[in-house]
Amino acid sequence: MSAPDLYPVPTIAAAFSEVVDPRDGPAMKHQLLDILTIAICAILCGEDDWVGVEEWAEIREDELTTWLGLEHGVPSRGATGRVFAQIDPVQFEAGFYRWVRESLPDRPAAGVITIDGKTARRSGDPQRERSPLHLLTAYAVEQRLVIGQNAVRTRQTRSR
Repeated sequence: MSAPDLYPVPTIAAAFSEVVDPRDGPAMKHQLLDILTIAICAILCGEDDWVGVEEWAEIREDELTTWLGLEHGVPSRGATGRVFAQIDPVQFEAGFYRWVRESLPDRPAAGVITIDGKTARRSGDPQRERSPLHLLTAYAVEQRLVIGQNAVRTRQTRSR
């Protein structure tokens, strides 16, 4: 049995198939799933902005073209940024969770899951009556994977 038979990898296209493409007309030069796939792969490889995503893809254009159509070449940093500014974040989050969940090997739900809360420093503005950003994160220790993260309205103290 080959490695792909042992560990079937779900495609990003399947996981993100329900994300609605908000673009129309000439803005649809590149396929939405190509842009999402390139951005996700580049970010998982350490890129942290659209310039880095574009450069990452340009270096790997030949390889990416075998997996993706890329009929018009690598999407520009501007095109990628506009897509991510326009897509529904709830749809994207659902697709990402679906992809991660399907990528993990089947195992029982047992294991340690840690819950951590953080307040983003200097994210509030008392003069404008803006509360600071409070994030609650669930982390699967064994898999070394963040399995959920949400902003919460207020900081709660620990209950014992």
